[in-house]
Amino acid sequence: MAAASEPIAHLAQLAPADPAPEVPSRASYDSVLRCFRKHQIEGDDVMDWKVFSEVLRSLDSQCTDAQLELLRRRGEGEATLSAPGMRLESALKWIFSGPKRPSLKKKKTNEELEALIEALRVRTASGALILTLDSGSMDRSVMQLRAEVGALLGRCVDEVKLIAFQRQLEDGETCQSLVASEVDCLEVTAITQEIPQLDNSIPVLEQLDVLKQMIMSSSLEYQIDSATHLRKILSVEANPPIQRVLELGVAPRLLELSQQMSTPQLQFETLWAILNIVSGNAHQTQAIVDLDAVPILLKILKESASEDVQDQAVWAIGNIAGDSVPHRDLCIANQGMPAVLQVLETCKKVSGLRNAMWTVSNFFRGAPKPNLDDLRPALPPLTRHLRESTDVEVLTDALWSLSYISDGPNHYIQAVIDAEVVPRVVQLLRHESAGVHTPALRTVGNLVTGDDLQTDMVLNNDPFGAVMQLMASPKMKIRKECCWLLSNICAGPLYQVQQIRDHGFFDQFSIMARDAELSVRKEAAFAIANASEKTEVINDLMKAGCMTAMHELMDSHDHKMQDLCLTFISNLRKGLDEMPPSYRSQFLETVRQEDLQDILERAGTEAVRLKAADLIREMEEGEEVFSPTGENPLGDH
Repeated sequence: MAAASEPIAHLAQLAPADPAPEVPSRASYDSVLRCFRKHQIEGDDVMDWKVFSEVLRSLDSQCTDAQLELLRRRGEGEATLSAPGMRLESALKWIFSGPKRPSLKKKKTNEELEALIEALRVRTASGALILTLDSGSMDRSVMQLRAEVGALLGRCVDEVKLIAFQRQLEDGETCQSLVASEVDCLEVTAITQEIPQLDNSIPVLEQLDVLKQMIMSSSLEYQIDSATHLRKILSVEANPPIQRVLELGVAPRLLELSQQMSTPQLQFETLWAILNIVSGNAHQTQAIVDLDAVPILLKILKESASEDVQDQAVWAIGNIAGDSVPHRDLCIANQGMPAVLQVLETCKKVSGLRNAMWTVSNFFRGAPKPNLDDLRPALPPLTRHLRESTDVEVLTDALWSLSYISDGPNHYIQAVIDAEVVPRVVQLLRHESAGVHTPALRTVGNLVTGDDLQTDMVLNNDPFGAVMQLMASPKMKIRKECCWLLSNICAGPLYQVQQIRDHGFFDQFSIMARDAELSVRKEAAFAIANASEKTEVINDLMKAGCMTAMHELMDSHDHKMQDLCLTFISNLRKGLDEMPPSYRSQFLETVRQEDLQDILERAGTEAVRLKAADLIREMEEGEEVFSPTGENPLGDH
């Protein structure tokens, strides 16, 4: 309530020698008494001293602490002050009495004074007045009133509850609607309950309920603090408590807060927690996806101006897309590709580029493959980053993306070729980082599985020197990939096989066929068998020692290796007439019926058994081989 323009019975006029109270002017007395009555419990003439003081201050702007203390002592001396408060009528009569007091006339009429009387009053549970509202201030909501009370008390709004009509007031209610039926001022009680805070002496993992209460609050400080602790406990390398956090029920709140564009720090922390959850198993990732996370994350990615926030959103999308093919397709269907490509085009931070490129690679990855039309828009930015970037992680994920798209039908391979990225991919075969040259090697290997023209597009960029260097790698997978790549070229037309020969790879095949790793030996055997289909290069294979190497592989129990050895022997036999005498003799001395009989007995598949039997029969019928015993090598079969 506004104070009167002149002091009411200004307390500075009071003195111990004042005469006994006299009855004041009734009009002024009644007006002021009504003001006090609004703050008094009905039927009780005694008013709490603190409340009495506050009302008196609101009526008398010149009232000081010293004057109030003088009044309190005067009341004690004359029995006006009665524990626990002031006898209201006696006190007011005493204040209005005395010859030295100024006039009680007001510059405002009684009607004006009535208009300023409070319509709503908020007190603490102990009765202390916190806030008053007059009729002109009643258009605010309960939520706004709670916030104002919280600010006056130094509390978070979530720590304040307002009680009236024996119930808790709802945030959506308006103050005007609450006092509409009230003749007198509405009394509202404010109850405060402090939000729990973390105890630094207890492990955070044992205080998850506290974190939940903090993040569920509307206090930005508590929200950020809780989200930060959640993402920290979810970031541990070994056994992060993802399931416990999901069971805590805070995931929907994390997603809700991650959309607060005006608070990037809160977005950053909540998104970090989310991306850690979707780094878990399929069930845990699905729990987040079921909250409609994909469109939410993509909306944040498109609308946020913070690169840090974008980085977290991209990372979360990448985790979801990498979880499974259905989740990958969900991200693509929600226009995830253009959203992530926009980050690739605009982001300046290396970490952001890395995460965006990694996410793109997850869009490319998996079988069945995505529709080519969904992947094609990514090829130009991938090509640009492959040409311009020197960052190993960016190059690595861009190359893996190309390896995924090229591992398929020829029209997918052609899309890569049309992007004019092949020269750069071949160049990166020589990159010093295995993280870069490994996916480059895989991409080149996929490209040469295409048709002859597509293979030529690779061979025209001269990958042979780099591949020869990689064949000496100590890593088994690199040696295997090299042999696999070359075996596919050897399956092509003669002019492509001759390029393999001319670059010295037949000698390398002989070496790789004796590699310590079975998978490497098998790929080398594939390359030799494929090349032997061209009779024009059989002598070159013999010269490189490939026959001896393949003969040694005939002891293998691997049915595919057996099949490759039999194919090679069959092709050599067909080319005997084209061999120089020395090579023909070497073949007849090296490949004997006993070797074929041994494969026949150890055949891993029916196809191998039939191929071995046919070859034995052909050799028996030929003039180049004679059985020393005359026995039928096929037995009773």
